[in-house]
Amino acid sequence: MENYIVRQPIFNMEYTVKGYEVLFDQSQINQDEFTELEEVEEAFITFISSLDFDEISFNTKAYININENFLINRDFLLFPRHTTVLVISSEFLRDPEMVESIREIQKQKYSVVIDVKNNDIAYLGRVLPDVIRMDMDATDLILQEKVIQFSDDTIEFSAMNVNTHEQFEQAKNLGYSYFQGDFFSQPLADENESIKEIPGTYLKILNEVKKEEPSYEKLTRIIEKDLGLTYKILKTVNSVYYASRYKINSIEQALIRMGIDEIKKWAYIMILKKPVKVEQSELVKICLIRGKFMELLAKSINLEKKSSEFFLAGILSSIDVLMNCQMSKIVSKLMLADDVREALLGKHNIIKEAMDLVVNYEKAEWEAVEKSKFMTYGTIYNIINLYLLSLNWADNIEE
Repeated sequence: MENYIVRQPIFNMEYTVKGYEVLFDQSQINQDEFTELEEVEEAFITFISSLDFDEISFNTKAYININENFLINRDFLLFPRHTTVLVISSEFLRDPEMVESIREIQKQKYSVVIDVKNNDIAYLGRVLPDVIRMDMDATDLILQEKVIQFSDDTIEFSAMNVNTHEQFEQAKNLGYSYFQGDFFSQPLADENESIKEIPGTYLKILNEVKKEEPSYEKLTRIIEKDLGLTYKILKTVNSVYYASRYKINSIEQALIRMGIDEIKKWAYIMILKKPVKVEQSELVKICLIRGKFMELLAKSINLEKKSSEFFLAGILSSIDVLMNCQMSKIVSKLMLADDVREALLGKHNIIKEAMDLVVNYEKAEWEAVEKSKFMTYGTIYNIINLYLLSLNWADNIEE
């Protein structure tokens, strides 16, 4: 049995992530292994039970869609109350038995989101959810306004398919409190915003590590001139990630502990993260997830020697948006391998194929993931574990 899982961010009006919707692909359960539909459902429940939703949602809430069987059989009790929000389709409001099941969920102190479809708006009064969610593309604008205007004052509203900053502003004006969609990964339209430059210190570091015989002494001299970088590298190398037995207090010690490949990765991560607006912080995290996911995918098909190139392509995949600059101009300034540069510019190669797979995965485009050419290069076992490892790494490196 193989299964896919992905999380997608839910923002408030300040662009702060308040939770993640956790999406599953049950179609990957091999139904030939089971004789009854109930056995398929049981296999999925076993899979769900194995997941750590606190870790997946990382100090926020996990929003989980539950189906009819989860309602009737009370399988929702599998999920922790304090970190889980249950998302329920409005079509269940048509059935009195389902309505009673939803009320039972609320008695168990779970937060409930009703995911509204146009044809079910008349049934909204049958329960009092915490949040009503509507799709901005699929729901008539006048209907959205009426639902928000005439609903109970205690109910909050969440907008789906908010894919531009203009839609985000429109949704706020309509009265929505929460927002899902691709808007956060779009360029910020600010006429006063100048194109960000890559700090010269980072370019000097990258120029040095690219040499056949990089000098730790020269790297030390470059970094020690920047107090902020000195603090960051010492903090990084003394973190749990590097598992140092002894505290490292000098820059040269830190650099030797990291090694050249890790220094290169660290420098690119610093470029990615400096500086970003609050509106872009989740995009930075997604780039980090992409990088680690691509690195692990490369290793899974025995491309260990090229895995760092996959990593760099992933973390730089939206650097043009973050820096408000054309990708071609950015890559011309960075010391990148030809394969990485070509992938970032959209040219077809194995790194670009891995990038496309990862982007389709994060969008829950499961069919596109299955058809990805990258999947033909080798058997990728337990892809969900690679994804979860990437989440954990990115969440903790951001701390």
